[in-house]
Amino acid sequence: MALDISGLTYFMPVYGFLLVFIIMYALFAKTNIFGGVKFIDFLVAFVIATIFVTATSVRQYVETVVPWIALLIVALFFILLIIGFSQKDITSMMKPGLAWAFIIIVVLVFLIAGIKVFGSVLEPYLPGSSSEGGNNVLVTLTQFLYSQRFLGSFLLLLIAGLAAWIITKK
Repeated sequence: MALDISGLTYFMPVYGFLLVFIIMYALFAKTNIFGGVKFIDFLVAFVIATIFVTATSVRQYVETVVPWIALLIVALFFILLIIGFSQKDITSMMKPGLAWAFIIIVVLVFLIAGIKVFGSVLEPYLPGSSSEGGNNVLVTLTQFLYSQRFLGSFLLLLIAGLAAWIITKK
């Protein structure tokens, strides 16, 4: 018989709060941003975690990203375990490529989760969108920024700046 733990999802906001609170408190305590005063570190971490819990979309973003990051950490552990068993010296096998691949995958997870969670908010501002509901000023601005005239001018300035840099470089 399988164990049903679906009731734990009701406590997901609490888990998100604790995760953000612990990470922020550890970050503030380690960096001494607030002069090493533990009460201020605790208070600011508590306020930030409370903001994360009350903002639904941000909480949903954290709830979307955390399982994937946990999966990637477990996968990295097993990859390193396999490398460790297959090689005498694990440091000889550790290439920067593995670290960069892991970083790229983590960045992709963050981007895909952001698009999934905030896609409906960002859609009116994307080029070619016919969706309603966006701020008219911002929609007009994004249409201008994605127009052929602006992008062509930007590309021309970029090429001119690159050419000037190459010509004047010693």
